[in-house]
Amino acid sequence: MSPWSRRSVLITALAAVVVLGVGAVFVVRAGAGRQGDALALPDAVRQVMDGQRYQHSRWGMLVTDAKTGEVLSSLDPDQLFIPGSTTKLFSVTATWDALGPDHRFTTPVYKRVEVADGTLAGDLVLVGSGDLVLGGRADGDRIAVSAFDHMEANSFPTLAQLTPQDPLAGLDSLARQVKDSGVLRIGGQVVVDARLFRSDNPLSGIPLSPVMVNENVVDVSVSPGTAAGVPAAVTLRPVTSATRLEASVTTGAEGSAPAVTSVMDADGTIRVTGTVPARGSGVLNTVQVTDAEGYARTAFVDALRRAGVEVDVEATGPNPVDLLPAKDGYRAEDQVAQLRSAPFSEYAKLILKMSHNLGADTDMCLLAVHRASTDCEDGVAAVGEFLRAHGVDGAGFSFADGRGGAAGDLTTPTAATALLRYWTTRPDYQRLKDSLPILGVDGTIGGDEKDSPARGRVFAKTGTVAGGDLANQRVTVQAETLVGFADAADGRQLAFAVYVGNLGVPDVADILDVAADLSHIAALVQQRR
Repeated sequence: MSPWSRRSVLITALAAVVVLGVGAVFVVRAGAGRQGDALALPDAVRQVMDGQRYQHSRWGMLVTDAKTGEVLSSLDPDQLFIPGSTTKLFSVTATWDALGPDHRFTTPVYKRVEVADGTLAGDLVLVGSGDLVLGGRADGDRIAVSAFDHMEANSFPTLAQLTPQDPLAGLDSLARQVKDSGVLRIGGQVVVDARLFRSDNPLSGIPLSPVMVNENVVDVSVSPGTAAGVPAAVTLRPVTSATRLEASVTTGAEGSAPAVTSVMDADGTIRVTGTVPARGSGVLNTVQVTDAEGYARTAFVDALRRAGVEVDVEATGPNPVDLLPAKDGYRAEDQVAQLRSAPFSEYAKLILKMSHNLGADTDMCLLAVHRASTDCEDGVAAVGEFLRAHGVDGAGFSFADGRGGAAGDLTTPTAATALLRYWTTRPDYQRLKDSLPILGVDGTIGGDEKDSPARGRVFAKTGTVAGGDLANQRVTVQAETLVGFADAADGRQLAFAVYVGNLGVPDVADILDVAADLSHIAALVQQRR
């Protein structure tokens, strides 16, 4: 098998986020040094931009004093660029403003009839609140993040990591509360109410639901055997009645490339095939849950039984939504359990530090609900209204989702730094700033510039849009972006935005080298050289 074939699974995963119509956005230039009008662009920054891999690329950059707005460096600051996941800065800020950093999601469970002698003859209903993690990443009053999130596992299967928390912990807590309320047996149905917002408008392609268990994916961990040819160990997380495992993965030669494929059949069977190298660290895949409400219902029935509650109905099967009452038909006295989340500021950290796509698009749904709408697209419209109301020129941005994966997503460096300047006017500015990845410390730039004097002094969001170039057997990077703050060596607080697009790299892993170049530029900005 050729090296390219062994990478095809990764390229396929990346191809899903290719932004269409790139040619209308990125005009190929002869080189960064002869592109557009530049103001005070430091020589060290130009040296990076003029590197060999960028000979056909287009750059944009703006550095301003975050307090005064003084422009310190610029390169095509008013041209539109593909923002990638730096879109999340705009969507999370608008949601933060609407909900407040201390907002907590409350997921209640209601009985539909009175309990007699420990038996609930009617239905038990779990009502979705839009809680992204549903207790699954809970670490006290914080939300745990990994060095490289499991939601990126299919693109970077050897780097992604699981957090240690049990993804079913929230459901187990609700189940124990149900039992403690006096319900020992459920004679009716178990139902999930997912009517908070519509589940049929997935924005940029991610299925959305107000009820999420393990962020609506099943993790597939594959570890090599003791020697080449030995079967590899394969495990699922979480383990529920909704899925079963069929694995045929072998241990390959030491140093060989991993190639693991995980798919879920309609009946919930997860089939895992391929090879992992001997003595390697193994790989992590995820498979998407397509029926979020049905999956959550099954997982909740499992949790109730673990808690010692008898449930007469089958755990698997469709969610019986026809049994739901009117949306306003729940009574406070019928509540038998509730799960209260960490504050929204923790969700913002998860979304921004890990570039959590599902979380950012869910924010659009939550914004829509805040506007008394169930249509998630109304949340995107709310982002535009919020930005224009706070001095960000509408000509400088275009969004069709919250995560930065839609064809219509565009921003200018000027719009990005204007948003950051708005941050500095808020009383909770420091909390917002701390939610960003920190150079050399954590998040998506935590591994960069660890020996630089800029380590710990740059707070910035990354963005990547890439896909497979089958014609040239490589990866095309349409956009790599970095937007954030630098606590400059001269004492100033700087707001900066750096964009580059249109380049080919040999492998998926080489995208990280491009991202590292942008981190190096940010370090140079922090040092003002």
